[in-house]
Amino acid sequence: QQLLTVVRLKILAHNAKMQRISTSAKMLHIHSYNGITKEQNRLIDSLNLKCVFVGPGQIRIDRIEAGSEWLEFLEKVLRKLGQSSSEKKT
Repeated sequence: QQLLTVVRLKILAHNAKMQRISTSAKMLHIHSYNGITKEQNRLIDSLNLKCVFVGPGQIRIDRIEAGSEWLEFLEKVLRKLGQSSSEKKT
């Protein structure tokens, strides 16, 4: 089950054009290859998740504030970013 979750997250991150996901004591960090665009920032803001913070090079999710839903929030963010990437291809 955990392996499937890891694979799913890697696929979502790849589709969203994100370089990697890392963790610190309180935060999940979603690192971008080329910085977070204004469009990506707008998309993440549209999710209206209070525990998600967008910076110039990464998106952070406060795991403490997110509580047990942190994985769900991570997937929502990656899916939203992936939508942005797929729209640009068409």
